[in-house]
Amino acid sequence: MMTKLLLARWIGVAAMWLVFSYSFTDPNLTLVNHSLYVSLQEWLWQHLFANKQLLTTLFFLFVFILFFLYFSSIKKYEKILGYPIVLVGIFILLTLSYPALSHDIFNYIFNAKIVWVYQQNPHEVAALSFPDDVWTRFMHNTHTPAPYGYGWTLISLAPFSLGLSKFMPTFFLFKFFSFFSYISFFVLFTKKVTLSRYTLLFLLNPLVLIEILSSAHNDLWMMLPAVGAIMLLMKNRLSKKNSILALLLLTVSISIKLVTVVLLPIYLLRLAVEHWNHPLRSLYMQSLPLFSSLILFLPLMTERSQQFLPWYLAWSLCWLPLFAYIQHPVLKKLGIYWSTVLITFSASSLFRYLPWIYENGYSPEIQLQQRLITWIPGLIACVLICMHWAHQRQTTAS
Repeated sequence: MMTKLLLARWIGVAAMWLVFSYSFTDPNLTLVNHSLYVSLQEWLWQHLFANKQLLTTLFFLFVFILFFLYFSSIKKYEKILGYPIVLVGIFILLTLSYPALSHDIFNYIFNAKIVWVYQQNPHEVAALSFPDDVWTRFMHNTHTPAPYGYGWTLISLAPFSLGLSKFMPTFFLFKFFSFFSYISFFVLFTKKVTLSRYTLLFLLNPLVLIEILSSAHNDLWMMLPAVGAIMLLMKNRLSKKNSILALLLLTVSISIKLVTVVLLPIYLLRLAVEHWNHPLRSLYMQSLPLFSSLILFLPLMTERSQQFLPWYLAWSLCWLPLFAYIQHPVLKKLGIYWSTVLITFSASSLFRYLPWIYENGYSPEIQLQQRLITWIPGLIACVLICMHWAHQRQTTAS
């Protein structure tokens, strides 16, 4: 009964986010010309988007409630995972929402259009080169070529071609293309991986839900082949076939976004230890998801990632379900500590949107506030973890 009530609350919050998100619709964009939709859109613009204090307060409440539901669900992970159809329904509601926190989906769409319609290379030609195209009216970063890999450009042609160059169907096809990347992880982690609390720590993480399903970022398309490659490397015996397949999967991942090139040393070291008869071999294989998560967190601290863009955290979060395979007590403890840090950062990374929503801009002052909101809670979590570890060491020694 309590599980059904919890799921009903998830559905309710997802439905409310669906409506709330359209407050952020670009004034140059009308998705549907139906009178009911236009009336609702105008009401949201007038009463929410124009009232920044109310808009910011409501966003704060959404994030707070989502994390409350998240932590409540972790305790009941086995029962929650027993309702996959309900979970998929929640995911669909979030997918139907407007990408309130990002304009990246419009860049994905137009870059595909440059290839499909204009037959030019979006990695060399920017959207600004097509000033007469009405689709550029609600884009951001029209002055730069595509920042993603050629792999992403190639696979993004699939949803674009199905949209028949009509904006609204193309828009929702790209949204559901991102939904499909999420569902692929959902199936992978619920069918092929030992179920644990770590499963829901990733699958129901509010940051992942909002950034992947609502904002439709493409990061899980990069991470899906990368996680598949590491899962192959975790097998007790690595056949030649699996080693080649793992390399191919990593290559696909790198072709989508270059960042997963940092996983190549993990791959090479796994090949090197294949014929070891040493306990460290087993230890290394257990540590692969933890190492992968840690390594993919490092690029987030660079200037290029603006320390860091919130959805980049999915690079580290998506390894959490594989922590269930860690058996060594020290690595297990490290996994618990690291997952705590990641969850803290996932909350602070959503709250960092508050100054941007309130001020509707990215001035240097706003960017500084965002970095402080992001990093201070995470650093506090790290300090508390170190204190806990030191206390445990002292207790054990005495």
